[in-house]
Amino acid sequence: MDCFVASLLAMTMVRAGGCFNDPKTLRTAPTRAFLGGDTPNYADYIVFGPFQWARVVSPFKLLAEEDPIYAWREKLLDAFDGMARKSPGYQV
Repeated sequence: MDCFVASLLAMTMVRAGGCFNDPKTLRTAPTRAFLGGDTPNYADYIVFGPFQWARVVSPFKLLAEEDPIYAWREKLLDAFDGMARKSPGYQV
């Protein structure tokens, strides 16, 4: 895992109330659509925030398309009629 991504995930998981004590949790929970279960909840939004920030400020691709976190992020980019994806930012 890229050091930046690991740091980003660790920081946001702590902010999410410590509900995930290992950044690998996002990659090893493929049976759930979101961290909150079938629908996104606060944990998803708090972890997604830094990914959205990174998308806005840098063209650097943090995740490979085959990464499970990539698929999770894509779902959140499309949530609420694509509100996050429609905001100014780089294509990821």
